[in-house]
Amino acid sequence: MNTQLMKAIADLLIPAGGDMPSASQAGVATTGLAEVLRFRPELEAPIESILNQCEGKSPEEALAGLDPSGFATLAEVVASAYFMNEEVRAKLHYDGQRAVPIVPEEIDSALLKPVQNRGPIYRQTP
Repeated sequence: MNTQLMKAIADLLIPAGGDMPSASQAGVATTGLAEVLRFRPELEAPIESILNQCEGKSPEEALAGLDPSGFATLAEVVASAYFMNEEVRAKLHYDGQRAVPIVPEEIDSALLKPVQNRGPIYRQTP
């Protein structure tokens, strides 16, 4: 896989801005891509195919020449790898998704009242 081309294209999609790193600075084309492919191994062949189509073109030409499906796949992988980067998540103050248990005593009774007043709603299954 052409890592240099992936870095250049990723930087077009996510350039550096403010105190946020660019995609290549966040390791999108290296560790980030490996992490995404660990979770979504079926994307390896499409990404490799997309990058092969981009060979010999400037990053700008490569992006402009992608069909909508290829662009969407590449953009999804780049964004996923970017937001999996610890530095990026720390700068966004995003610690990831967490399961937060619902404590019945903490539920606002005013929110539950309409549901309780409505009564049970269900359909009998055959």
